[in-house]
Amino acid sequence: MATAAPTSPPATTSAPPAAPSDTDGEMAETGTSNATVPLAAAAGALAVLGVGAVLFARRRRG
Repeated sequence: MATAAPTSPPATTSAPPAAPSDTDGEMAETGTSNATVPLAAAAGALAVLGVGAVLFARRRRG
């Protein structure tokens, strides 16, 4: 039975320290914008049209 050659442990590297931020300790703004509602409505309308097209095609084929 052959034995495996010993392997060395993986080399460890450390990341450089993060640069100081100039955001004064404030977090980024997240959430919705004024365009969210119209985009969601358009996506919903496209989904309804897609379902309608599928149902129409199924009925037409019989």
